[in-house]
Amino acid sequence: MKKLSTWTLNKLVVLLVLGSYFMFMMELRFEHMDELGDHWQAWIPIIFSAVMVIGGIVGLWLWEKGGRKVLFWGFTASLIVGILGVWFHTKGKPLDSARVVIAAWQAPIVKHHRPQTPAAPAAATSANPPKKKKKPKPPLAPLAFVGMGLLGMLACRERFIDSP
Repeated sequence: MKKLSTWTLNKLVVLLVLGSYFMFMMELRFEHMDELGDHWQAWIPIIFSAVMVIGGIVGLWLWEKGGRKVLFWGFTASLIVGILGVWFHTKGKPLDSARVVIAAWQAPIVKHHRPQTPAAPAAATSANPPKKKKKPKPPLAPLAFVGMGLLGMLACRERFIDSP
């Protein structure tokens, strides 16, 4: 890559956005751990983030030779990944889920007291372990891909390119 002193603000913004995709990849591998074996859709944001990080580094390297345009379209694809993620997280009912998320702001905050040492339920044995309660998918979390995609698109637009 070129010396950092010759980088424009646009390239630095793109580098920060690519860092966000790297963090998405790491976090989503952890968050989707229970889903990866059963639902192929859970791999979409992980693989997409990895492709964006690797492709983004190449795009920065080749910024003046078409890398900026390729990055723009990669960031545009991020909008699709984010919208698909909302669709999958909400089982095709994004508006209903958005209402539930908004309603959380009206719910009272409750403080839960947890015991110091968790007691094992009497019915739980090695032959009959307690069922693990699945945590709900955060319905609007995939919109982070939309936000990062928009930011990257703005940084790659020719109209907003600043000179070194």
